[in-house]
Amino acid sequence: MAAASDLKFDYCLLHISKEKFCLQPCTEALTPLTDLCLCFHRISRDIKFQPFVLSNDDPIIESRRICCLFGVIHLLSGPYLIVVEESVCIGKIYHQKIFKATKCTVFSFASSLLHLSESEIQDNIIYVDMLQSVLNTESFYYSTTFDLTHTLQRLHNTSPEFLTMALYERADQRFVWNYHMLQDLFNVIQVERNESTKAFPYEMFAIPMMLGFVEIRDCVVAGNSFKLILISRRSCHRAGVRFHTRGIDNDGNAANFIETEQILEVEDRLSSFVQTRGSAPVFWTQKPNLRWLPCPKLLQKDHTEGFRYHISWQTHTYGNQVIISLLNKRGREKCIGDALEQVVREAGAHDVKLISIDFHQECKNMNFDRMNYLIDQLMPEIHRLGYFSIKKGDTAELKMQTGVFRTNCMDCLDRTNVVQSMIAKRSLECQFQSMKILRSGDSLFRYPAFESIYRNLWADNGDACSVQYAGTAALKSDFTRTGKRTFAGLAQDGYNALVRWYINNFNDGFRQDALDLFLGSFLRNDLLGLKYAYSRTSYISVLIPSCFVFSVCMFILSAFLMKDSSLLYTMFWLAVLFSLIVFIGLYGEQIADSPTLKQNIQENTRNIPF
Repeated sequence: MAAASDLKFDYCLLHISKEKFCLQPCTEALTPLTDLCLCFHRISRDIKFQPFVLSNDDPIIESRRICCLFGVIHLLSGPYLIVVEESVCIGKIYHQKIFKATKCTVFSFASSLLHLSESEIQDNIIYVDMLQSVLNTESFYYSTTFDLTHTLQRLHNTSPEFLTMALYERADQRFVWNYHMLQDLFNVIQVERNESTKAFPYEMFAIPMMLGFVEIRDCVVAGNSFKLILISRRSCHRAGVRFHTRGIDNDGNAANFIETEQILEVEDRLSSFVQTRGSAPVFWTQKPNLRWLPCPKLLQKDHTEGFRYHISWQTHTYGNQVIISLLNKRGREKCIGDALEQVVREAGAHDVKLISIDFHQECKNMNFDRMNYLIDQLMPEIHRLGYFSIKKGDTAELKMQTGVFRTNCMDCLDRTNVVQSMIAKRSLECQFQSMKILRSGDSLFRYPAFESIYRNLWADNGDACSVQYAGTAALKSDFTRTGKRTFAGLAQDGYNALVRWYINNFNDGFRQDALDLFLGSFLRNDLLGLKYAYSRTSYISVLIPSCFVFSVCMFILSAFLMKDSSLLYTMFWLAVLFSLIVFIGLYGEQIADSPTLKQNIQENTRNIPF
């Protein structure tokens, strides 16, 4: 068997007994690679690296193949072990396997819940459901040998020593979604390093998990084969759902911040183009209130100072910033767009440029071809910011990207994805022209097979980002997929919009709490003594929509379809419908599902006697 410190593995055997969970590296055929295991002791809560020994005192109840460790989280009943039980290899980036987690399983350290009260048991069940709801998104990606959290340019600019560090040590923490869950393991690693001269390979089990999107496609253009890779990295700083997490926080972290990298792998050459998206970087909210689109509100804070915090980190990380605002210049979005223009002007940053495009006005009447003209106007900026490119063994051909496009609309989903895909396409054409694969002025979309791959790749990316934030696939994805706006696409958008309305108003409080719990915003001590109040909206989430739909149907039936119905009957249903609308207007925000963990913890803290 191999020495533990030299192990590279994609699978483990999880041995479960009454006293411990043991992870033993193995092959796909379940052949152990070493006698050593990473053991989590269920009673003492110790984590040790020790030989796997069968014992009559603590027999193995079950052994199953898993892919890797996700982490450990502490809930009311105690610690829970989370593992990636199933995954698929979606391809390779520079010969390194990339995996997508398709099934994650949660195991309780505690063998029973007798130490909890009845209400704590019910709450603990809800918290486990929260964890499972996040794990079930099927948007977690990882690699045991490749750093998915950094762009190619960031990796190139690091020192040789940095590249020899363990993945968890050098990963960009903005994109490590299991960082909190690996803290117990990190603590053991630190103690072992301080107290022992023997290097225990705990690091090989600490695999960073990235939430977002990764897709790898083999393509051919003009007889040249290459790989096209798209990676979207969702930040876990200011993570949340659509209406409950908007704008920036006091540290300058933007809601729905995603770094998207398009990678081109051609033989011994790698190139990449990075863009970012994130909520408009001012302080604002847009709480759900059962209305179709709630009005956004600017908070009474120093927006310019908050913007400076945000943009200073962005310029430090990415270089020059070209902010593309796709907000409407009329209606409810105008106040956010005006605030953004004001803070950019007042901040006076020389390396920041704002370009405002009223997307809906420019593309009204389904005239989406207008976007091609607008992207033409961005070509000088695309050339100025450039892209990263390197040829193996030839530093003379090194090119660096000097800045990024930072795009936002209200949600940073539908409009943003359309524009980002079009900008990325123009950059890709520049890269191909530099490699002499395309002639100057030639278009990639002259190759129908590649056009289909490219459009669907970006549409899939848009859908994944949208599901994570808004709960449904992206709107306007028919244009991204086909290059045309269709009535079938409009109908699909209508359906997705209705589903979004329901999720955002009746389920997103739970989703926000789940993300906060998952990322460690609330620790076990915070949860003690709380009564989770999620059940309050369970009946309302059915009653309100049902009454509204029933009233609309009855009004239509009485007014247009029932010839012998009386005017009084029609007016009755009109009055019911009107009353519901007024009720929603008055009490919508109180009825809509909202996060309760943070509020309950704050109230519980205020009530602690000193």
